[in-house]
Amino acid sequence: MQQQEMLTAWSELQSRVEKAISLQLESHRRIEMSEGRAIKNRARVSPICDVAIASFACLFIGNFIADHFNGLTSDPITALPAIVLFAFSILLINIGVRQLILLSDLDYAKPIAEAQVKLAKLRKLRLHSTQWTFILALPTWFIFPILLGQMVIGIHFIKAITPSWMLSNIAVGVAMIPPVNWLMKKSRYSQSLQDTIVGKNIIEAESFIREIQEFKAD
Repeated sequence: MQQQEMLTAWSELQSRVEKAISLQLESHRRIEMSEGRAIKNRARVSPICDVAIASFACLFIGNFIADHFNGLTSDPITALPAIVLFAFSILLINIGVRQLILLSDLDYAKPIAEAQVKLAKLRKLRLHSTQWTFILALPTWFIFPILLGQMVIGIHFIKAITPSWMLSNIAVGVAMIPPVNWLMKKSRYSQSLQDTIVGKNIIEAESFIREIQEFKAD
C-alpha cells in the first residue's frame, strides 16, 4: 500500500513537473513571438524609408518628364539625367521591396534554421545593394546637380556643362570603385563597416535567433 502511494505521489509530481516545463516553454514561445514582432517592425523601418524616398523621387522625376515631355523628346540628350535617376530610383524601390518581403516571411515560431537562412539572405542583400549603390553612384553623382539645374534653369542647362567636366567626373568615379570595393570586402575594418551597413536591427535579430537557439539547446 505504501509503495502504491509512493508511485501515485511520484506520478503526480512528474505530471506537475511536465506541466511546469510546458508552461515555461509556452511562456518563452510567447515572449519570443512578442520580441520577434518588435524586432521585425524595427527592421522594417529602414527599407520602408528607402522605398518611400525612392518612390517620391520617381514621382518627382516623372512629373518633371511629363511637364517637359515635348522638349525632352525633341532633344533626347536633355532627357538623359532624368532617365538615369528615374531608373536608379526604381532599382532602390526593388531592393527595398525585396527586403520587406524577406522580413515578412521571417517567423520566429518556425524552425530556427529557416529564420537564420532568411536573415542571412537579408544581410547579403543589404551588403550587395549598398556596395552596388556606391559603385553606380560614384561615376554618376554629377547627374543629380545637372537634373536640379534643368528643373531650376531649364532643360537645356545640360548643354552648358562641358563634356570634359562630365568625362573627368566619370573617370574619377570609376577610379574610386576599386578602393571602395576593397574597403567593403578586405580592409581590417570591413566587419565593422559591414555591420554598420547591415544595420543595428538586423544584428539585433541575428542575436535574438542565437539566444533562442541557446535556450532550446539547454
